[in-house]
Amino acid sequence: MLKLKLKILIVIFLFIYFIIPPMIIIANPLKIIKVELFYVENDLNGNISKINFRGTIRWAVGKILNFRSKINIKNIRPFDARNPFNISGDVATVEFKNDNIVYLDASLEKTFFLPISLTAKYFFNDKEIKPDEILKNKANLNGTLRIEFYARSLQTYLKDINYQKFPDNSNAKISTNLIIPYIIIITNNSQINIASFRDIEVTSGTKYFFGDNININLLMITYPDAKASITFKGNMKNLPSFIATCSPLNFNIPNQFLDNIKNIDNALNTIYQNYQLMKEFLKTIIDTEAQIIEQIDIFYKTLSGLYPYISSVNDLLNLYSANLEKVIKLNNAFLQILKDMKDYLSLDENMYQKIVSLFELNNKLIKVVLEGVIIEEFKAPGIYDFPQIIDLGEFTLKNTQNILIQFNEGSKLIRDKLIEVKSIFESYEKDVIETINNLRIEREKAIQIFQITPSLLDYIIFIIRDFEPEVVIERNVQFIFKFNFEE
Repeated sequence: MLKLKLKILIVIFLFIYFIIPPMIIIANPLKIIKVELFYVENDLNGNISKINFRGTIRWAVGKILNFRSKINIKNIRPFDARNPFNISGDVATVEFKNDNIVYLDASLEKTFFLPISLTAKYFFNDKEIKPDEILKNKANLNGTLRIEFYARSLQTYLKDINYQKFPDNSNAKISTNLIIPYIIIITNNSQINIASFRDIEVTSGTKYFFGDNININLLMITYPDAKASITFKGNMKNLPSFIATCSPLNFNIPNQFLDNIKNIDNALNTIYQNYQLMKEFLKTIIDTEAQIIEQIDIFYKTLSGLYPYISSVNDLLNLYSANLEKVIKLNNAFLQILKDMKDYLSLDENMYQKIVSLFELNNKLIKVVLEGVIIEEFKAPGIYDFPQIIDLGEFTLKNTQNILIQFNEGSKLIRDKLIEVKSIFESYEKDVIETINNLRIEREKAIQIFQITPSLLDYIIFIIRDFEPEVVIERNVQFIFKFNFEE
């Protein structure tokens, strides 16, 4: 749950940022722009057959720049002859003589580590189908084709996470593997004519119309996994190809994002405090029930020897009726809190009604003792009736004793059930504490992740900073997968 909210909060800050092509920027003597693009050629299942690297470094004419490479630098070639570079040892030197840009090119092994994987599965009329069957028979396929894309971040970093542990806010530390999230935008690589399909559905993305054509943008964020799908309804003869562009999430965390996490923390803290209040209510009710059970036992024994001491009963009656009325008030207060907190507690309706019925039964039993009950046209008196009927004699007292025995047994049963309810609320309390601590850990993890991700923008090309300190380096890296359905 907490991972899904994290994705929703950050996606609105990323979509525009990564769609804008990083290379459409003019030369600036105080800014170096480096772009690394990895073109992954794969079959329709996502199995890699070839990886090509294309890089660009843009600076001002007349500048000299040195860089190193993660791979053997001799395998990196200039894409054209406008600005060739010289290699000495493990350092390449570019002199921007003729243009303000240099193009880099390299072929990489299929085993070259990519920080993200992207695969696809295909379902025709809800039955899985192999992609080569689609290619062979797409002109004759008429129905519903669903393409499911699966992505996974493969890059992790073992880090210590320091946070304040709830509820005492003590300092705590855990070691965990930080997962680097990637944003993936899948778009159609060829025109989709409106007339080609009866309908197209996308999950976690958009489709928009441009004249007679439809364009698709499918958005995924891996943390660590992501899944999305496109569904085509109609004839598959004009099925388009798709391009998937993958980039690491890299931006300064907005204050609003951190504030939202803090607001969730505060809301959960409020829920926790309400749990504490409800637990105290339950404890008070249980303790009062125990006192009543004990007092009814004493009352029963007092009634047995009441006859020579009948004048001493009135004081006991006042005490018992006051305690019983107190329990009714506590029960009603607890039920009101339970109603207000029902949605936050995630209680299902069945459990909620059981708890309500339990407390209502308790109130009814108490009212029987206080007000009496009619049994076969005979009224067994309640405590309220005692001042008027205390002289009615032994027969009335025996009937009252029977009612007290039944009440006491019922009260003991309710007390035991209340203890069970209390244990349920204590388990919810543990869940709230765990959720708050997980949220605080996720917040610190997010901060560290976004401190790490800028370093990932130097994936194989590392510029040597031996130039003016005021020059900044703007870096971009993208991994581009293609799913080709065209002839």
